[in-house]
Amino acid sequence: MARRVVALLIIGLCALVLSGCPSAGLYRSARTLEPHETDLGLNIDASRAAWAATSWYDGTGSKPKAAGNAMFLGGPEIHGHRGIVLDVEAGGRISFGGPYFEIDGKYRFLHRDQLHLAVAPLAGWTPGYALRGGRIALPVLASWDFTENWGISAGVQGGYRWANPNPISIHAQPGDIDNLRWASGTGGWNYGGGLSVDWRGERFYVRPTVELVHSTSQPPGIGAEYGVNTWTVTLSAGWTFGREIAALDKNAKDLDKLLHAP
Repeated sequence: MARRVVALLIIGLCALVLSGCPSAGLYRSARTLEPHETDLGLNIDASRAAWAATSWYDGTGSKPKAAGNAMFLGGPEIHGHRGIVLDVEAGGRISFGGPYFEIDGKYRFLHRDQLHLAVAPLAGWTPGYALRGGRIALPVLASWDFTENWGISAGVQGGYRWANPNPISIHAQPGDIDNLRWASGTGGWNYGGGLSVDWRGERFYVRPTVELVHSTSQPPGIGAEYGVNTWTVTLSAGWTFGREIAALDKNAKDLDKLLHAP
């Protein structure tokens, strides 16, 4: 009996992980990597989505659908970024829970003492069988360094997400449709914000983040539009490489400016 319970729990957990999870959009800070610097990291996240009540047409008439909510455990995400030129970096990530593929960039348009401000456009794609789609978003990030190792980051984002789920029967009852469909719908505009605490060592960093995103959603042509609020908690950690090369390159440029100074 105990083995059966454990097996059912494992199957349930795998189903949640494989079902996919709304990927965080604000897991990076406003700081940028120096040219020649590279970081590789790992994200682990969990989301709770709550959707509002709506109406549902089952082929005989419109019927009310009660509000609902569900928890989603995301599969691990691997992300990597590299400094291109001063204040500019580019990279991407892969989530094994969807799967989900994303490319992104970052431009730090202000760096004054402890303050960093940046924009970080992104584009992602989910080629999954049960739920296909993608998203584009424009996060705006701000970071403040309290000390050499500790800081805080905050951000807001807006974007558009589209989803192409498998067809739903017009005669299906709302209770027979899985929570992932209600949380995703057919996509739509979304916006939100988040807050994180940063710890940075010589090569290693850890960044826990809490993010809230509001999106509009709709079942494919059968129900009325409704809102979805998604809370996501993400733990991001990673390693930074190439700082020695970046420092040598910076010293060489500083020396060149000094030698060629008028």
